[in-house]
Amino acid sequence: MPAVSRRKVLKVGGSRTVALPPQWLDAFNLTIGNEVEVVYDSIVLIRPAGMKLDHILLKKEIELLATLEEAKNER
Repeated sequence: MPAVSRRKVLKVGGSRTVALPPQWLDAFNLTIGNEVEVVYDSIVLIRPAGMKLDHILLKKEIELLATLEEAKNER
């Protein structure tokens, strides 16, 4: 399900937020009140709380995202 979308940073109270793509939320059946885990450094990884990371799948997903980025940059 790799995809690329552009999102705006929004102000919510005294904080900032970015809305998650509805397709991603639907794919994991996430609704208001569900928790997600955010892992970050120079990139941000968001996953449903309690979801185990499959390192092989993660590697494939990152490779697919990199391919999408390359195709976007070639246009």
